[in-house]
Amino acid sequence: DVLDWKKIESGNLGLTEQQIDCLALTTEAAERLESLYPAISVDLVNERNSKINGDNSLLARALLSIFELLVSRVVRSQPLTMVVRREDSPRGSFACISAFLPDATNDGDFSKAPPETLIDSDSIMGMNLPMSFYLVENIIRSHGGTIAVIVDQGFIQKATVRLPISITGEGQP
Repeated sequence: DVLDWKKIESGNLGLTEQQIDCLALTTEAAERLESLYPAISVDLVNERNSKINGDNSLLARALLSIFELLVSRVVRSQPLTMVVRREDSPRGSFACISAFLPDATNDGDFSKAPPETLIDSDSIMGMNLPMSFYLVENIIRSHGGTIAVIVDQGFIQKATVRLPISITGEGQP
């Protein structure tokens, strides 16, 4: 952890850039969560896969940390749903990796949930997130991405990581 803090302070996370398949990255995170927390089951939904550029091991570590916040709320036999999709906006195209828990109030329907909150270095303390989130947020930001969460009744109910889609050949995504 001390070495991680030194990397943040120096601005050198040592990224090894490669093209990453988002579904494979999400599958890796889901399998790791299931091995660490045998009481949970992960449902993985691939709505539209994309490729991103980045450091696979750092992104896998960051996703695991983000989605462990949700796992802390899981009760036996409650599934954690992870969705891989693509989001196009005026700011560009993004690969979105979301994880969420259904509950009695929204049953997976987030249309009436509170709005998403972006996690940044200022909101980490206010949301009482673990100190390790300074590193997690830095990893996602250094990849050009964002982390957004929906907090419902004091608990993080949904987390979404948005990462820019890499462009391959002839300018086509």
